[in-house]
Amino acid sequence: MALINNGYKRGSKIIVEKYINDVSVSGYPKTYDAKVSFDNYNALSQAQFAELSLLAFTDRMDAFEAYIEGEEAGASFANSLVAGFERRIYDNITCQRGW
Repeated sequence: MALINNGYKRGSKIIVEKYINDVSVSGYPKTYDAKVSFDNYNALSQAQFAELSLLAFTDRMDAFEAYIEGEEAGASFANSLVAGFERRIYDNITCQRGW
């Protein structure tokens, strides 16, 4: 089966910054990538990540968010403390439908 672009870009990385009294904490910022192995998920290439079904992508991202929340005290995707992170963004310019 041929893959067809649906116009959505997929996000895979999140950068966590941590500050105390407006001073960056040593070791931060940290970048986490959903394509690398974490918990029970194997590492994926960019192509493998792009080819995940929407269900597999959603499952992986749910697990990735839970992983980040476990690694970073106070981080929460549920209450918007993690700003600017979008799993999928519609972009018909870069990801033209049908290609």
